[in-house]
Amino acid sequence: MDRTLLTLPAWLLLVGCFDNGEHTLEDGPYCENTPTAISLGDAAAMGFSGADMLALAQGGFDETLTWAASATTTPIHISVGYAEGEVRFVDSIAVYPEGDGDTPAIGVECEDFMEVDVSIIITTEDGALDETYELALASADGVHVVANTSFDHTQMGGSYEYTLLDPSEYDDVSHGLALTFDEDGSRGELTAMAEGCDADCTGDECTCWASIDTVAYWPLDDSE
Repeated sequence: MDRTLLTLPAWLLLVGCFDNGEHTLEDGPYCENTPTAISLGDAAAMGFSGADMLALAQGGFDETLTWAASATTTPIHISVGYAEGEVRFVDSIAVYPEGDGDTPAIGVECEDFMEVDVSIIITTEDGALDETYELALASADGVHVVANTSFDHTQMGGSYEYTLLDPSEYDDVSHGLALTFDEDGSRGELTAMAEGCDADCTGDECTCWASIDTVAYWPLDDSE
């Protein structure tokens, strides 16, 4: 079984909502996810199938990407391919650990969802993005299909460079990509998170900070 810490309905989180890693908040509540491999056309568990999800997401999407800092735009192409990837029904239940210590007062809403493994290629006409990802599409309602990933921006295939902040002033800089597919097409957001802590931390006391910024997004009407 895999565990994921969630603070919102499981399938709606933009970043990490379907990651099957260990939860990170000690003694906190989390969603415990149990995946079961099923066939592509099996709709018994959720009322929709992996094939229904692919009907929304598979294929090519041509949109206009906006770079948030400069408000400049460039055509972007998103290609989603199935290639016989695995399909999973994921049973998700909320777990509230009991122990001697304090438990964070966080409520979790855990929804069952479906996953389909796919390959996603993203390219922009300006050459900044030229990326290929092996990801899991996920959906809890069969209407919206999402995919999320995080990555090291210094290993990207395009010419993109992080310029919103000075990376030397932070301990870590990470990037994330959130995708949504539905009957209206494709939507996406590229984000960057920079984190740092004071160098003179003493004992348990330390001042830390983080900056989360939208780097780019599509389509154009998401700017509002």
